[in-house]
Amino acid sequence: HNVIPGSASATVNHRIHPADSLDQVIEHNRQVINDPRVRIKVIDYYPPTPISPYGLDVSAFNLIASSVKQIYPSSVIAPACSPANTDLRRYVELSDHLYRITPTVLTPVTRGGIHGDDEQITIEHYQNFIRFYVALMLNADQPEAGHLTVRHHREL
Repeated sequence: HNVIPGSASATVNHRIHPADSLDQVIEHNRQVINDPRVRIKVIDYYPPTPISPYGLDVSAFNLIASSVKQIYPSSVIAPACSPANTDLRRYVELSDHLYRITPTVLTPVTRGGIHGDDEQITIEHYQNFIRFYVALMLNADQPEAGHLTVRHHREL
């Protein structure tokens, strides 16, 4: 019962940071494995989506930031990089301004439930998701979309 198999295989799924390349990840794997007998074969590859421009001088980012501020007035708006290679990659030819946003308050509890067992959000977070997207659409419909002024005074 102590038979060593003649071969073994493993499948590894990497999410590559936009600042890294496939070649860098493969080289890192080679160094970590440190065994010349191991062959590395790329089965499928999607390049990471580029980091979209951000800052108060970028109207698309500012539109999102001002919409967030309408729902979470005391929030601090800061860009972050997501390693998720979502469906966003299908839109990179359409715009340089592609943003992933989760308009909710992330706490250790809410963050732990994302894509986990019994994934859920509170009713309040769900309502704020809806309020955010309504605000975003209404703000985007303004001639000066993206500025920090609030154009709509309807209850969201």
